[in-house]
Amino acid sequence: MNTSKKVQLGPRVKRESHETLQRLAGANSCSVAYYVEQVLEEHVKRQRHPDAGGGVMHELATEINEHLAANAQHLENAISRELAGTLVRLERQLDAVKTMIDALVRTLSPKDHEAYVKNVRSALQKLGPLFEGGNGRLQ
Repeated sequence: MNTSKKVQLGPRVKRESHETLQRLAGANSCSVAYYVEQVLEEHVKRQRHPDAGGGVMHELATEINEHLAANAQHLENAISRELAGTLVRLERQLDAVKTMIDALVRTLSPKDHEAYVKNVRSALQKLGPLFEGGNGRLQ
């Protein structure tokens, strides 16, 4: 950096900010003025070169990505809730159909009801995982 071309800036900061700057400058073993100069130079360099991780476009891209990620998560949660509700309703409707079929067999042919129950259990055991709920029992 060419010191002959430097221009002095005189920003005023709050006392808390000044104390923080003093601690940071002390941690870097330099004066507050030199530390502030370095911070400002780095900030200007990032604003000029977005590829180096700064600039308005980088900030905009980061903000858009965060917004899209939040929307995607929201949609995923909503879809999961809807799917869970739909599965519960479907299971209830299937249980109702099973009950109606069982009642129909019991009513129309009471003598064959036991054979019907055995046939249904046998078929369900053969089909196995297709008819298992998440709890491992046959539905």
